[in-house]
Amino acid sequence: MDRRTVLIAFAGLLLVVLLLFSREANGITVGGSVTGRTTMIDNLAAHDSSVFVSDVQDLDAMTLECRGGRASIVWYVGDLEPEYDMTGIHIGVYFDGQLVGSLLKGGTTGVYEDGPAEIRAVVDCSPGWHSVLARVYEISGQWDVPYANANDVVRRGFVVTEVWP
Repeated sequence: MDRRTVLIAFAGLLLVVLLLFSREANGITVGGSVTGRTTMIDNLAAHDSSVFVSDVQDLDAMTLECRGGRASIVWYVGDLEPEYDMTGIHIGVYFDGQLVGSLLKGGTTGVYEDGPAEIRAVVDCSPGWHSVLARVYEISGQWDVPYANANDVVRRGFVVTEVWP
């Protein structure tokens, strides 16, 4: 092999080793630069049947470890659907017990007024462990959170990305 081929092979091997050792305990470090690193974690769960909600309740919760950066929090549901006409739902996302984002959705005709929904927030994330929570805190009627079936698997949960120094 010539010198160039050896250098390219070595650089590739070095990249693989760096990627393997950049994994974090609570997520995956997906990049680094002079301005910071990015860590991502999620708890997206696949649902193959509808989850019916008709009362105030917690939907999803997750703990995460931050490193002192800014965190983008996304709570996602692949198909949010009212079961009856003239109903509404109010879902909030909480970071360490503080409301940081919410979603208000209503339906006038009931089923088939469905679609994906998400709540986004950006927070300062001090070093240490933190909690995120998605909670239905107002509702009328019954909602599918998500609507799903065996032929239509749908995801619901958090994706949190932190950029840290």
